[in-house]
Amino acid sequence: MSRALVQTLLDLAAQVGPEVVVARDPAALARLQRGRRLPPTYVEFLRAHSSHDFVDAGLVCAGRPVWLTPVDALEEIAACYAERLPRLWQVCAVEPGGCYVLDLHRLHTDDCPVLHVTDEGVQREVARGFLEFLRRIVRDTAAERARTDMPERPAAPRPGFTLAAFARAALAFALVLFVAAVLDALR
Repeated sequence: MSRALVQTLLDLAAQVGPEVVVARDPAALARLQRGRRLPPTYVEFLRAHSSHDFVDAGLVCAGRPVWLTPVDALEEIAACYAERLPRLWQVCAVEPGGCYVLDLHRLHTDDCPVLHVTDEGVQREVARGFLEFLRRIVRDTAAERARTDMPERPAAPRPGFTLAAFARAALAFALVLFVAAVLDALR
């Protein structure tokens, strides 16, 4: 794993609290990689630090919440957006009003742009690559907390699995699926 990614993951972990639990799912990652070519940085992120560790951890990007999508839920999330997004966009994070995608159309050797796409289809680039996206989350979350005088969360997560963390992650995931279903029903 690159030094830049390791440092960014450490910075990201410093923004979250004790709900963080490291959970890996090599089988889900292998299925995802069989279906498409992904940027190495994103693959390393999913391999080393499955993103459901950060669900509902108070992360933001450009003032919007960011729930980094876990590797074991990427297939389900992709299915929710399948009719609305081009095939070569890979959802990597969600938020109540849309999602963040890797634009695999523009994949070059190491990375590709990350776009924010609203539920209405409005899109804008938020980062030139996944590592830059993670760095922006770190920067924007720290700035948001400083602006609102929110206390910093502890840098060191509690080791191991906790039922409360799982319940919060499941609730956040269920909320995302519910919002997607409601929006789909309204169309």
